[in-house]
Amino acid sequence: MHRNISVSLRVSLLLAPVISLVQPSLASIRPSFLLDYCSWHATDVVLVEVTPRPGVFRVMESWKGHLKAGNLVTVPKLQPPTGAMEIVAYPREFDDIVKGGLNEQIPAQRISSQMVLFLKESPEASSDHWKSADLFGEMKASAVWIDGGQLYAFRQLVNGACQRP
Repeated sequence: MHRNISVSLRVSLLLAPVISLVQPSLASIRPSFLLDYCSWHATDVVLVEVTPRPGVFRVMESWKGHLKAGNLVTVPKLQPPTGAMEIVAYPREFDDIVKGGLNEQIPAQRISSQMVLFLKESPEASSDHWKSADLFGEMKASAVWIDGGQLYAFRQLVNGACQRP
């Protein structure tokens, strides 16, 4: 019995520093677009255009799943906050993007601008509401914004950013 307590105490003392190092690193994980994961886990992958209704998108092309061109999909979590900037207006320097908090924010989107969405059907919601195909369920990590022929997605570089995939 005395030997078991001694071994348990030693293991606890060895694990304490490891656990204290792991927690801070987990706290800094940011949503990050993972093409392979999203492609595999999505029930639907669609090219959409932004409509005048916030958080509502019109399907232009369906690449996977049962959605058809012309269908509307509602994704409230992709609605940009008031005052959000368009990607084209983002600063070019990474530090400026982080300072402005743009690396965490859904960018503003012009009507008719395009995105690729990686979606999962949501059985608990109506048929036009969708869930994220992302590993952590973050909708902004299940989308790719298209602007001026460039692709943009949320990726963790240091503390996360909206960057080209």
